[in-house]
Amino acid sequence: MTKTSAPGKVILLGEHAAVYGNPVLVAAVDLRTHVSAEKREDNNFIINAHDLNITGFEFNFNEIPVLKKKNEFKNLRLIFDAVEKIYDYINKKKARGLEISIKSEIPVASGLGSSASLSSALVLAEYPGITIGNTGVVSDTGIVVSDVMKLKEKFPEVFAHLLVIFRELVDEGQVALENGEMERFGELMNINHGLLSAIGVSSGELEKLVWAARKSSAGAKLCGAGRGGIMLALGDAADDIRNAGGDVIKTKICDEGVRVEE
Repeated sequence: MTKTSAPGKVILLGEHAAVYGNPVLVAAVDLRTHVSAEKREDNNFIINAHDLNITGFEFNFNEIPVLKKKNEFKNLRLIFDAVEKIYDYINKKKARGLEISIKSEIPVASGLGSSASLSSALVLAEYPGITIGNTGVVSDTGIVVSDVMKLKEKFPEVFAHLLVIFRELVDEGQVALENGEMERFGELMNINHGLLSAIGVSSGELEKLVWAARKSSAGAKLCGAGRGGIMLALGDAADDIRNAGGDVIKTKICDEGVRVEE
């Protein structure tokens, strides 16, 4: 049996613009997804993912193309992709089945990167303290991204200017972090949130937590696809987030990526 884990992530600046090739400031956090894989004697795969309410889900490699098209298995599509890549790498004729167990410290579809293989895109000499607030609302990233694309098609020139601004925010943010200018970085986060709200990816629940956090934080914004999921604030804004009805996720930014567990 092989055991591995990978960290979750927060997007400090620039989400959604990344879909169109813009840079993003990303950091890993010490909430991890743990995976164990054990070889089977046959060619079938069994998935156990209690966080997704999946136990003993069995399938054959040849069934994957059909399963990937079924909406009820959308939370497993990245697992199906990983299985296909494993088969391509080690040669289909030699490959055997696996029993895969997944346990995550990361809320599903929250914006913390629960569905992807994660690593830190930015390593800082002094990590900024952050507080994460969870709305408890599950969002569909695909739908949100699709709606933003429709807006881009409707207003192409306006959106082109927005993408320039998103890029400038990320560039300014990187300089602010490198210089330890946290107040300035917080202000850039606030601007970023305003733009995300303008393109329709915020929500009432997110706005409530973001504005509550700003009582004690220099900057707060939604994180990830939006319309639910999480927000993040610089510094300690836990009490304000809780008072506004959000769940606080205890974590910190870290620099450790994927690893093999003992």
